[in-house]
Amino acid sequence: ETSHYHEVQSLIAYAKERGIVNSDGTNLNSRDINRLLLTMRYNGFDSGLYLHFSIFNHDEDPNCIKFRPSSEGTQQQHYSEARTTRFVKKGEALTLHYLENPREVSHATRRKILWDQHRFDIGDEGAFRKFLRLAEDHNK
Repeated sequence: ETSHYHEVQSLIAYAKERGIVNSDGTNLNSRDINRLLLTMRYNGFDSGLYLHFSIFNHDEDPNCIKFRPSSEGTQQQHYSEARTTRFVKKGEALTLHYLENPREVSHATRRKILWDQHRFDIGDEGAFRKFLRLAEDHNK
C-alpha cells in the first residue's frame, strides 16, 4: 500500500510539472489519480480506453463485436465500432468479449486476464462448455 501511495504522489507531481489539470483548471489530487487508474483498469480494452464501450457487458458468447475500421489513405481512424453478430431482441443487452482475440488464448488465460483486469470470474472450462451447449439448444 505504501508503494501505491508513492506512485500516486509521483503521478500528481508529474501532472503538476507538465500543467495537466482537471477540466475545471484545478490540480489533480490523489482522488483524481485513483479514479483515472480505476477507469483504465475496469473500462479498458486491449486496444485502449473507449468512453462508450464501457456500457457493454462482457459475455463469453457475445452478440456484438468491436472493430476498428480500416484506415484507407493517409487518415488514421481513431475510433472503434460495435456491430451485432446475430439478431438481438428488443430489450436484450448488447454484449462484447472484453479481450481482443478471445479464440487465440486458452480458457484459463482468458479467465485469469478477466479476473485481473475486471474482477469477475467466467468459471471453469467444463461449466463454460455446458453453458455453450445449453445456449445452442435454446437457440434451436
